[in-house]
Parts: sequence; structure tokens; C-alpha cells
Amino acid sequence: MRSTPAPSWILAVVAALLPWLTVVVPIRSTWKDLAVEEFLLDEGSIGLLAMTLLFGVTAVLALVPAARRWWGWCAAGVSLASAVVLAVYTVPGQVNWDGVDSQGRPTGGVELILPDFGWGILVLAWAAMTAAAVIALVTRRRAASARASGQALK
Repeated sequence: MRSTPAPSWILAVVAALLPWLTVVVPIRSTWKDLAVEEFLLDEGSIGLLAMTLLFGVTAVLALVPAARRWWGWCAAGVSLASAVVLAVYTVPGQVNWDGVDSQGRPTGGVELILPDFGWGILVLAWAAMTAAAVIALVTRRRAASARASGQALK
């Protein structure tokens, strides 16, 4: 007997693999003098690393038969925590270059750091983990309901 429904653990594995694409794809970037300056490591990097590791652990737990009872709730919690990490990346950062004056105003220029293609990959990973959690929880609920009514789950 499989530990979790097949679509659920497949989505969990996809969610665990997608964040690794952001190693080579920028998550946030700024446009400066017609060149892209990529910010692969910024204030959300620890959260991104935690999100990636939690997705990986959750995907492995999906394959463990002993985790069947609580895996859906675990995946839902990881999905909720990763939503917070994604929220960090939606807030534009700011880079001041060429100094500031005595009142703290930039004298050279200001560049906004905005979400880039990698952020979309992270959103897809989050959506896959959320879908995996929902499928696992709904399947578990249907199985419990079927057992209570004495019917076999189709």
C-alpha cells in the first residue's frame, strides 16, 4: 500500500525539485544601464534555502508508509510557511548607488530589485506542494468517510 495518493507524492517530488532551478535562474533582479544585475543571494536567501530543504523532506516523507496519517497536514504547514518566504520576494528591494547626501538621499541613483523568472518557478513549486497537501487531505477524509459508512473507496 502506497503511503500517500500517487498524484500527491508526485506533486510533492515536483515541488521539491523546482526550487533547485533557481540556482541558475535569478529570483530577483534590477535593470541598470541596459544590463541585468542578478541578485541570487539577498535577504530572503535563508528562507529560500529553508523552503527548498522543507520541500525535499516533505517529498521524502510522502513515500514513508508510517507518515500516511499526518503527511497531508505536514505538507499544508510547509506550504503555508513557504508562502511567507514568497511574500519576502514580492516586496521590491532597493539599491542606492553612487552615495548619499547628509540627509540620506541618494545622489547617484536608485534601482528597484523586482521579482524575476525564478520567482515564478518558486510560485509553481509552492502551488505543487499546496495541491499535494489538498489531494492528500481530501483523499484521507474520503477514505475515513467511506470506512465510517462501510463502503469501499473508489
